[in-house]
Order: sequence, then structure tokens, then C-alpha cells
Amino acid sequence: MGVADKISPNLKFAILGLTIPIFTLYVLVLVGCVSTSPGVPSLYLFLLKVNEITLRVGYFAVCAVDAANTTSIPVSQNGTANATDGTICIPTLGLNSSDLSFQLFGNSDDVVPILTLALTLQRKILVPLVLVASLLMLFGAIFFALVKVTQMKLKNPSAFEGAMKQLNIFKPATLATLWTSVLFAFAAAVASTMGIGALNFIIPVLATNISVDGGKVLQALQYMSFILGALFALGATMMLGDQLEQQQGVLGDEYSQQNEKVLAEQSYEEQMMQQQAQMDGQMDGQMEGQMEGQMEGMEGQEQQYPEGPYGEEGQQYAREMEGQEYAQQPEGQYAEGDEYAQAEYAQQQQQLQQQQQYPQQPYPG
Repeated sequence: MGVADKISPNLKFAILGLTIPIFTLYVLVLVGCVSTSPGVPSLYLFLLKVNEITLRVGYFAVCAVDAANTTSIPVSQNGTANATDGTICIPTLGLNSSDLSFQLFGNSDDVVPILTLALTLQRKILVPLVLVASLLMLFGAIFFALVKVTQMKLKNPSAFEGAMKQLNIFKPATLATLWTSVLFAFAAAVASTMGIGALNFIIPVLATNISVDGGKVLQALQYMSFILGALFALGATMMLGDQLEQQQGVLGDEYSQQNEKVLAEQSYEEQMMQQQAQMDGQMDGQMEGQMEGQMEGMEGQEQQYPEGPYGEEGQQYAREMEGQEYAQQPEGQYAEGDEYAQAEYAQQQQQLQQQQQYPQQPYPG
């Protein structure tokens, strides 16, 4: 039993449930300062304050507040305004400082330098690494879901081999995307903290009328997303290990049984072929032995009867052998036989009598 087997069902459910707060945190971090909805304007990376004008800068938007004259901030067509405190928020994608100045403050050109500084810090210094982390986390969750769906195919023996090939692709992809997402989330949190710390030191020195402050809420959300993402990646790794053991264990028995069946059939065919080869070898050996015996018998006859098997001595020897065979037969054996057998028997008896009368002439004419 591996470590993954010790995970209780409730813990597995909790690990899967981490995806909800993780993506919620990523969304909050990315939509900071996009609108004036409650709490959204306070989700900013850093704050720039010049005289009575305050800029809250997020990853993809800017919120402006004119505390001295709230009526000077118009309601933009591309942004949302809060009439109570004069706050207006607008996305910065595709806009330059002049466009932002017009959208946020009307025709005022006094705020263009501060807007230029804000866009430079947003786009070149504090790059949105958290966006990469969120996308990788999304892909990791999709791959993890594909692993679960593919695992269901393992119950079908005919689809087992194809499902195993898919799992060998989806599992490494899941682990790679999840842990890479964790690394990017950590890099985003640390980079924003260090970058804002550097701005707090440099900008007041270069411009005494500008103050910088970091967005503590957004930074906290980034660290929370990193921690929860790491926990989910760790839990998913353990759960995937559990699934791999099941594939190679219980579910893999079906595949093993199929292999054993195929091997058994191959072994049976090999045994039949071996038996057939043995029988063929035995038949060949017997035939060769019979042929060799016949050849040796023929050679022996040629040596014993050089004049051939039908010479005078050979014929007499054959008659003697036949006579001995018939002499060993009991009388009357051929009494009920055909005439040819009776005549043959009588002839043999006559020859035996002649041999007894003339012992010195074993071959009478």
C-alpha cells in the first residue's frame, strides 16, 4: 500500500475543492481596479499619489481619485465611476497616457506625466506573471479531469491499452502544468513585493512630490493563491500516484489476463508443433531403421548365396526351411484347407521322408 492509498475520500474531495478558491483568488488579482464594484478598487498593485490626485494601478487597469474636486472626473464610456468619492476605473489595454488622461480627467494634460509613469511601471516593471500562473493552473485542472475520464475507460478490456497510452500522456502533462503554475505564482508574488519595495525607495528620491504605496490586499491574495496552488499540486500528485497503482494493479489484472491467455495459446501451439516434430522424427527414424535392416538382410543373403536367392543351394535351403515350418504344424491343420494347401503339405512330408532315408544325400535330385 502506497502513500496515496492512505488518502481518505474526504481529503481527496478537499483537494479537488481547492480549485474553487484558487481560481477565485486569481480572478480577484487579475480584475483589480477594473471597476468600481465594492472591494475591486482596493485590489491594486501600487498606489501613486501626486498632490490631491491618487492613482491605483492594477495589472490591467487604473483607478483615479481626485479628492480636491470630485466633479472634475467625468464618467467615462470605457470605465465606471463612483460619484460619491470621485473614483473612476478604466482598463488600460491598448491605451496610452494621453488616452488615459482624456478618459480619466477630461482634457487635462497635467496628469499625463504621472499616467506615463504608472503605465511604465505596470507594463515593464510589474509584469503579470500571475496571468501565466492562472492559465497553467487551468490547463493542469483540465489535464487532471482528462486523467479521471480516461481512467473510466480502463474498465473496458478492449480499450485498456489505448487508455494506458493516453494516461501516459495526460499524467506527465498534469504534473508539469500544475507545478509550473506554482512556480509562476511564487515568482509573481515575490516580484511584486520586491518591485514595490524598490519603488518606495527610488521614486520619493527622484520626485519629492510623488509617494508610492504597495497594495497589501492584492499581495496577500497572490501569496494565498501560491500556497493553495502548491497544496493542490501536491494533492494531485499523490492522487495520480494512487491512480497509477490502480492501473498497474487491480485494473491491470484484466490486461494481464489477456496476456496470459495469449501466451497460453502460443504455448499450446508450440507444444503441438513440438509433438508433431517428435512424431515426424520417430517415423523418419523407424523408416530409416527398416530400410537399413532390409539392406543389411539383402547384403547377408548375397554373401550367403552368391549365386542369388534362386540358385540351387538357395532353393534347397528355402525348401528345407519351409519343410521345417510345415513339420512343426500339427497333423490335420491343412485337412480342412484348400487342395493347394493339402498338396503342399503332402509334398513337404514326402521330402522329409526322403531326407530321413538318405541322410548322406541332403539334396536328392
